[in-house]
Amino acid sequence: MLNSSHRFRAPVYIPELPHLYFEYSPASKMYFLANTFTALTCLLAVAGAVPTALPRASGNCPSTGKATRQEPSALYSVFPGSPDVAKKSVGFNVATYNNASQIEQLLVFTDIPAEAKKCTLGWAQGEQPERLFIVKGGDALTEFKQLSGFPSKGVTYNTAKEFDTAGESVGAADFTNWDDLPAQTHIVGNIDCKSTVYLKAALRNPNGNTKVFLEQSDKNGVYIEYSC
Repeated sequence: MLNSSHRFRAPVYIPELPHLYFEYSPASKMYFLANTFTALTCLLAVAGAVPTALPRASGNCPSTGKATRQEPSALYSVFPGSPDVAKKSVGFNVATYNNASQIEQLLVFTDIPAEAKKCTLGWAQGEQPERLFIVKGGDALTEFKQLSGFPSKGVTYNTAKEFDTAGESVGAADFTNWDDLPAQTHIVGNIDCKSTVYLKAALRNPNGNTKVFLEQSDKNGVYIEYSC
């Protein structure tokens, strides 16, 4: 007879990670991740990806002195090695291997009020049972740049390049080892407030052989916090 400490494998379908499975421990009532990045290195891509709708703020200014958190309205995984394709993403996803950046992320934030005066980029991780957060590799420092615009259709690495004109990044998020720690919020840096904000993210060290996946939800992922 199996006791309560035994773990059972239960298949869980995740669009970004189709070969991922979890092990369930009745004793702890928690899922344990296994076979973590088999699928990340062989993502299927589609040309002309369309936005992924996610929860977001109303576009109204908060009361004076208060801040509102805005989640992205669309995320795209783009591939420097396959620059004419992209994939809708359900979470934040960047990767390097073979000494090159392989997966980068484009993020779109909409409905930011015109009156917004301070906009700060950050990211959050919920409690462990409430998140899918995977970091493989020891150099997960990820750089964010604000784009001057965005392709009107056919979003790919190539079509986004003309908008990557900023000389400096807005900051960096270091995801290294945070996937083993409790809930926390993190500040990346200040960005220019606009009604629609476009960002590009990539691991800073192309030789790091590192992979990051963080689901996007009301408790996890990248966000902009603004006040008026």
